Amino acid sequence: SSGINAEYGGFTSNYYLMTALRFLCGLGKNTCWMGIYCWILEFTPEDMRTIMTTLAHTSHGTGFLLVDMVGYYVKNWRHIFFILSVVTFLGTIPMFLLPESPRFLLTKGRLREAKANLEKFSRYIRNPKSLADVDVVFTAHKQNMLKQIKDFYIYPKLGRQTILLALIWLITCAQSYTFNFGWSKISKDFYLGYVYAGVGLIISYYQIIPATNLLGKKRGMLCFLLVSCLSYCLAMIDYNISPAFTVEHMASLLGYMAIISSYTMIYQYTGELTPTSHRGMVFCICGSFGRVGSFLGPYIQLLFTLLDKRITFGIFAGVSLICAIIISFTRDPTGRAMPETPKELKRLVKIVKTEQMMK
Repeated sequence: SSGINAEYGGFTSNYYLMTALRFLCGLGKNTCWMGIYCWILEFTPEDMRTIMTTLAHTSHGTGFLLVDMVGYYVKNWRHIFFILSVVTFLGTIPMFLLPESPRFLLTKGRLREAKANLEKFSRYIRNPKSLADVDVVFTAHKQNMLKQIKDFYIYPKLGRQTILLALIWLITCAQSYTFNFGWSKISKDFYLGYVYAGVGLIISYYQIIPATNLLGKKRGMLCFLLVSCLSYCLAMIDYNISPAFTVEHMASLLGYMAIISSYTMIYQYTGELTPTSHRGMVFCICGSFGRVGSFLGPYIQLLFTLLDKRITFGIFAGVSLICAIIISFTRDPTGRAMPETPKELKRLVKIVKTEQMMK
C-alpha cells in the first residue's frame, strides 16, 4: 500500500489527491511497522529482544539519513517519490519469505501450522529440527475483534495497562516529533541539521542496550525519562557555549535523545507486557495514540514562538515526569516470560505482587 501510493503520488499534481495518497501511504507504513515488532518479539528469545528491537529501529535512523541524502541530490520532487516507492517495494520482499509467528498461531489453535513454521524457521537459521513427534502444550484463545475488545472490560488489568501505555506513546511520540521539525536550527545548513538528527537517532537507539543490561527495562525507561526531564530544565538556562551552540541547543539535543530512547523502548515494553492473543490490537491502539502525538508535534513546536521558552521547556519537563510516574505503576517485564492470554497476564500480575510482598 505504501509503495503503490508513493508511486501514484509522483504522477499527481492535485493537492487533495496528493493528501489522500500520503494518508494511505502512512496508513500502510505504520500498520507494517506495528506488525514487524509483534513478529520480532514473538520470535526472539528474551535475552535478545532488546538487541533485535534496537536493530529494527536502526532502520528508521538509517532511513532518515537516506531520505536526507535523496533530498540533497535529487531536486525533482516527483523523482523523490519514485525512488522512495522503489525502496518501499524492496522492503516488502522479506515479509513474503518469513514465516508467521508460531505464538500467534497457537493462540488461534492452529497447531499444525505453528509446528510447520517453527521447522521452517529452524531451516533459515541452519539448525533444522523436526517437531512431528513433539507435544506442544498451549492454551487456544480464538476470538473475533469484538470479543477481544470485550476482554478489556472482563480483564481490568489488561484495560488499565493498555490505557497507561497508550498515554506514554502519545507523550513520547509528541515530544520526539516536536524536535524532529526543529533540526534545521541546529546548523545553518538545512541538510546537515538533519544529518545530525539521523546520527542522534542511531545513538539514541543503541544506548538502550547497555542501559537495559545494567538497569533492566523498567528502570532503564525511568532513567531515560528522568534524563529528558532534567535536560529540558537545563535548556531554560540562557548561556552561549560558543557562537554556534548554546546550553539550550545542547540540553535540547540530550533531552531529545533521551526521549527517543524512551519512545523506542516503549515498543518492546508494550509487547512484553501484553498477551499474545491481544498484542496486535494493543499495538494498534498504542500506535494510534502515537500517531496523534506525531500530528501534534509540529504544532507543539509553535509554543516556542508563542510562550517564553522557559515555560515551554517546563511543560516538556513536566510531561516527561508524568511518563516516569506512569511507568512506575507498570510491571517490569525484565526476565519474565510474555503472557499468551489475558488469564496468564492476570496470573502473572498476582505472582509479581506476591514476590513484592515477600520482599
